[in-house]
Amino acid sequence: MIRHRFVDTRGVRLHLAESGEAGRPLVVMLHGFPEFWYSWRHQLETLGERYNCIAPDMRGYNDSDKPDDGYDLDTLADDVAALIADAGAERAALVVGHDWGGAITWHFAQRHGALLERFCAINCPPVDALPRAALRDPRSLAQLWYMLFFQLPGAAESLLLADDCARIARIMRANCARRDAFSDEDLARYREAFAKPGVARCALAYYRTAARRLARGIDVRPAPIRCPGLVIWGRDDPALRPALTHGLEARLDAPLTLRFLPGVGHFPCSEAPAEVSEALCRFVAEPPR
Repeated sequence: MIRHRFVDTRGVRLHLAESGEAGRPLVVMLHGFPEFWYSWRHQLETLGERYNCIAPDMRGYNDSDKPDDGYDLDTLADDVAALIADAGAERAALVVGHDWGGAITWHFAQRHGALLERFCAINCPPVDALPRAALRDPRSLAQLWYMLFFQLPGAAESLLLADDCARIARIMRANCARRDAFSDEDLARYREAFAKPGVARCALAYYRTAARRLARGIDVRPAPIRCPGLVIWGRDDPALRPALTHGLEARLDAPLTLRFLPGVGHFPCSEAPAEVSEALCRFVAEPPR
């Protein structure tokens, strides 16, 4: 059963969906754009049978607070650290993130390595890998046009909010390889969550803050990650191509496993929920290496 509560921490109030029982190994699930906790509904049910699982609405999304700032990777990773402490755990058995949640997961593993045993990123490389990979692969560069459009204040928000957020549904369906991944009811929930006051501004602040940091040439690659990692990637993602996984092993001083899902697009958690849940369960249950 999925339960809901709020956590007040570090000056923000975050909404959580959770499953499982306290005292079990902790699994933290981080959603991406343009989603909210609901993107983990399948994994919360499955992994909740074995673990204590929490899936927050990330800062700025759905029912969590929507402050004017705090959308840099350091602050977002620190939010995750605060959630682990709130859960009463010394460390998380697994932090897993998809899309922007994956970017935060990479950064969390670098910044707070002592607070987790394993990490998994789904269809997202570290943020600083995007421009480098796009320059190597012109097709990737062409497919990342929307990130440039998201830099336009006002225009991007207006487009995403128009017609009761109809474009949110189109974005999600267009980036799926399995067209039955989202029902009309699912998409209505995503549209409703994105339409809440302030969400569009905050969701785009993730992209704008990262772009400013990269433009200033600030190094976003700290020391290598020292815990095992898993990367799950929908091979038919039309926006973030599998070429973005090249060289990720160099980010770790630990084993990294790459798992590609054929016939799956940008939303593996919804397109292939059983495969993703099984991969996560198997990965978190592996003996220490």
